[in-house]
Amino acid sequence: MKRQRQILEVFGNDRELTLTKQEIIERSGITFYHDTSRNIGYILSRMIKSGKLIRTSKGVYKLGTMDKNTVPKNQIKINF
Repeated sequence: MKRQRQILEVFGNDRELTLTKQEIIERSGITFYHDTSRNIGYILSRMIKSGKLIRTSKGVYKLGTMDKNTVPKNQIKINF
């Protein structure tokens, strides 16, 4: 989740900003011991599935419409 938060911080609140995977890697400063591009791709895919990001075209991303109170389709909401 820490890396997802770093990626979201790169976008800020600008819902119209589109970035490539390489731009996200450069701006976020995220690194992995091996194959950073592939590992960031896995994180971006999870973020797309959860609605945090939208893939506008191959390798290009922008902020999704999911907010903190939205429950992803594959999870149930539990009220206490």
